Amino acid sequence: MYQGHGDAKQERDNGTEKLFRYVDRLVLDLYASHRNFRRLLFHFQSCFPFSRTSAIIGMCWIEGIENAYDSLDKDMLKAKALEMIKPIKREKILKVVESYAMAEAEGHGSSDLNTVAKAAFNSRIATLLREESNIVPGKINRATGEVKYGDPAFDDLLDDIAEL
Repeated sequence: MYQGHGDAKQERDNGTEKLFRYVDRLVLDLYASHRNFRRLLFHFQSCFPFSRTSAIIGMCWIEGIENAYDSLDKDMLKAKALEMIKPIKREKILKVVESYAMAEAEGHGSSDLNTVAKAAFNSRIATLLREESNIVPGKINRATGEVKYGDPAFDDLLDDIAEL
């Protein structure tokens, strides 16, 4: 079939496919150095098959937001994006917690603050899990690595560990 000699749907599909190839090349050129970041794809339902055959799909989440980016206000856009991100974040956290359980079983992980503080002082922590809004009053002596517990007016021990 030659350009201009097909039915209207075929011509529309050809034009859409050309557009996706153009956008695909543009995104690859612009973000070549940022390949580790996932992108969120906005598309119309009718464009779904074309967006899935695109080379940038490896750089995008499988799900997309099926709206034009300018058809949603910032709050709705943020809500839809967070809705997609939550399960991905939850899965990552579960993997980290699972790896902690394995490390603790092998003697390479601990929940004892004195042990963790010593490991942080010696730069021997690969991953630190911290409960949000949990505060332990105290601080680490930056010269010796010793833990000194104190009142809440003191520094937060967990912050010191995270900084180290």
